[in-house]
Amino acid sequence: MLGSVLTKSASLWFPVMQSSGLVAAKFCWKLNSSDTKSNDLTLPTAFHSKYGDRLLDTVDMRLRNGYVVPLKLDKSRGVLSGFLVFFLNFELKGGRGGDLLVFEYFGQYHINAHILSANGSEMRYPKRVRQIELCYPPLMTLGEDGWRFVKFQSDFDCNVDEIVSVKSDVCIFKYRKPPAQFLARCEFALPEEIMYVISNGKTFHGSYCTAEKKLTGLSQLCEIVGVSDLSGFEMMLFEYQVPSTLNISIFDEILNEIIFPGTSLSIGQNLQTFERIESSERDLNLKHISEL
Repeated sequence: MLGSVLTKSASLWFPVMQSSGLVAAKFCWKLNSSDTKSNDLTLPTAFHSKYGDRLLDTVDMRLRNGYVVPLKLDKSRGVLSGFLVFFLNFELKGGRGGDLLVFEYFGQYHINAHILSANGSEMRYPKRVRQIELCYPPLMTLGEDGWRFVKFQSDFDCNVDEIVSVKSDVCIFKYRKPPAQFLARCEFALPEEIMYVISNGKTFHGSYCTAEKKLTGLSQLCEIVGVSDLSGFEMMLFEYQVPSTLNISIFDEILNEIIFPGTSLSIGQNLQTFERIESSERDLNLKHISEL
């Protein structure tokens, strides 16, 4: 079975991660030791009920380095199958301090995924993947899709205003700081003035201090989302987009994204956008066929 999949590996690269205009709430999979030995992932109930009918029986999971994982979807159970080869090729680890998968869905027939390593930073994706020697993925840049890091609830104080980097070889989750691996990838581009953006489109300003390696201004987040502190959040995902934006996604205890009032992820608004795009594509295809 493994060999049969790998024989198709030369076609398992896609040039870019695409979007149709619809934006669904993100969800994550924190890998444990048994996960990396499993071939299946059960989709979150809310995601499956809203978007399951839009997916085909075969779903492509696309990574930013162009690698594509063909998955089978059992629509009745909401289960995706076909992850074992992916775990093998990327040498992903589970258990304490395991890797984290962040899934994004933009309304087409595939799902985008990002891998965040145990150090909390998005991994530096390999130029070549194990057992795939003939494929050359596209160049990955900050400008193309940004770069990410996560902080779990145990990593930050409930009333935190800043995330500080400290020099230590101890697991970074013990400190309130941007991961050293994230800074190694992005610090050269980080400006002094930062604009934070949360999922409902609201913004607030902070700063990055190079000397102290810290991001500040996060205390405004509580006021904007209407909470007294951050204790009700399990995880925050920070996505740096050049030149000066940090998008913040907030997740609950089962690692589903929390959508706040006024969100740009409004179901009605985004579904209408998606339907208009699908309708336009159908009209263009029909026009093209009639002209043949």
